[in-house]
Amino acid sequence: MAGAKLLLIEDDSATRELIDLLLSKHGYTVFSGADTGEDAIADAKKHQPDLVLMDIYLKDGPEGIDAAKYIREELGIAVIYLTAYHDSVTLRKASETRPYGYVTKPITKDQLFATIELALHTVKIEKERAQLIDEIKTLRGLLPICANCKNIRDDKGYWHEIEEYFTSRSEASFTHGICPKCQKKLYPGYDS
Repeated sequence: MAGAKLLLIEDDSATRELIDLLLSKHGYTVFSGADTGEDAIADAKKHQPDLVLMDIYLKDGPEGIDAAKYIREELGIAVIYLTAYHDSVTLRKASETRPYGYVTKPITKDQLFATIELALHTVKIEKERAQLIDEIKTLRGLLPICANCKNIRDDKGYWHEIEEYFTSRSEASFTHGICPKCQKKLYPGYDS
């Protein structure tokens, strides 16, 4: 997906420059330069990329996984790992952060682009799904409501009490009380 914003976190300057060049030539907008987990988080907050490419072992040690976890869980940004390490301990720790891909070094252009495109496609589908769920939770359009008892007719023609109707179609819950107008009508001698 050309034009996607990518954040590249790589502590080896030669590798970073090569990947940055490949991605830029492929039409991605690339932000790079961070080489610590702390800088990675700051750049993710600043640039709000579509995807983060994160080296696991950064300048100060294996803090890439911790930074990726924060970026994924707190900022909601997808992460792909770039690493020379693929031992079972590293893989297990990395998998706990729910990455969108894992590219091992030395990186091949085909593997890199395939992983990025699949991750971006997954991100797009997840965003569309979340938006659809939000739209489903939001009632729209005209709701036929009885002028007398205030029951609501659903799209199949059945009538429901207002509380039942909204509770089954939203995350709303109800509490009951009496408004001042009804209080005067129903309990004329009672003042609050």
